[in-house]
Amino acid sequence: MIPYSLYILSTRIIDPLYGYEKILCILLLVILIIISIFEMKRIIRIVVSIISAVTIVFHYYLLYLLSKFEIIKIQLFLVQEITSNGAAVTIDFGQIMLILIIYLWRREIARITKYIVRTLITFIAR
Repeated sequence: MIPYSLYILSTRIIDPLYGYEKILCILLLVILIIISIFEMKRIIRIVVSIISAVTIVFHYYLLYLLSKFEIIKIQLFLVQEITSNGAAVTIDFGQIMLILIIYLWRREIARITKYIVRTLITFIAR
């Protein structure tokens, strides 16, 4: 039995996609290294948040490019790639990075949310 790929694309099309995938992997490794080495002080949280945001953009841009050649279904923490020859399920790194950003800034988000709720309650009570 001869193995075959899910789809056949020219190297002109697929090589840039592999380049974006390599950049995405490097960004993920940088985030993991920074988190494992440094304490999450303010400047490190900002750096990790920026790198995570760039990772999210690259991830969904890559999915956008792939959607021209296959069906992409984004589910909770998963991405399903469907072609005429089969399907593959992978982790949705965009959603994971978003959770990481929310986790890093959870205290600030809670403080701002409490302020907004108090302001709305005060405004409605008038």
